[in-house]
Amino acid sequence: SQFGERLDYLGDTRAGNGVGDIAVTYKSDLDPGTADNVIFVLRGRTLLVPGMNFTDFVAGTDLRIDNSTTDTTPEFGISMGSIADQNGDGFRDIVIGGNLEGATQGRVWIVSGSRVGTIDITNSANYLTKFTANSAGGPRIGTGVANNALATNPDINGDAVEDLVISASGGLHIWYGGTIPTGDVGTDTRDHLVTRPVGFTNSHALFSPPTVPAIWAGDVNNDGLPDLAWSDWLAGGAGTATGLFEVLFDE
Repeated sequence: SQFGERLDYLGDTRAGNGVGDIAVTYKSDLDPGTADNVIFVLRGRTLLVPGMNFTDFVAGTDLRIDNSTTDTTPEFGISMGSIADQNGDGFRDIVIGGNLEGATQGRVWIVSGSRVGTIDITNSANYLTKFTANSAGGPRIGTGVANNALATNPDINGDAVEDLVISASGGLHIWYGGTIPTGDVGTDTRDHLVTRPVGFTNSHALFSPPTVPAIWAGDVNNDGLPDLAWSDWLAGGAGTATGLFEVLFDE
């Protein structure tokens, strides 16, 4: 088994106790032909348990998200984060990327932060939104999720509502808070697309860590607006890669 290949901080998604939660991927030996197919969301405890691991999962508090897809390399959980409440239940919601699922088109899911127990992401009743790449900006959506839980002000358009930023092989897809759709939708529903700069490779197949991750970078140019950064460690081509990164100023 491979527990903890990837993990991300989610902020406080359910307990409301001000203690942050973490999402951890898990690969089962029962199906060695698949990539990571389980995510454990372990809610923060006010009383920590030394040596805590996935065996300490509490069904009434924590969340296990299975992906029973028939895809053999979905890269489920290659990027994870959270976003402000999308369904009005008062909890931050969970954003999950699987950049090779669906014939490498990639998918990104938003899951309600109020969920507990075990759910399967292939059941549409278990997610708020599922994005699939279907437009400009390239396939392999979900190579990066700009994690709002780690940002001071994840709000590009200044409306005081958190925005959603997801990277794909060819660009950054941006949805402004309040316009994020629900259900099964394509990337053509986005509000804005930032195309990848010259030098980023677009060869984002079976690599881990993923190429083209995206992060909120704070206010790099001190203009009072949040900035973004993304990178491509394969820029220059496999075998000769030198790597590139770009900072995007919000204006």
